[in-house]
Amino acid sequence: MASREEVAGVFPTMVQRFDPKKAEGLNAVIQFDLSGENGGSWWVRVADGRCAVGTGSVASHNLTLVADASE
Repeated sequence: MASREEVAGVFPTMVQRFDPKKAEGLNAVIQFDLSGENGGSWWVRVADGRCAVGTGSVASHNLTLVADASE
């Protein structure tokens, strides 16, 4: 099972690996709600050729991904 730090570390990696060419014209916010011992809430925003991530919940998002962080 992944530790809380490993789960949280996935999100900054998304920013590092982001390729703006592949996201051209995309404007979306994805909410990640991960249950389980090492879960939590994070969001990913792709807009204007940039990717940003944060913790917690956002009021307005296009997609909610719900999963168990322990699997």
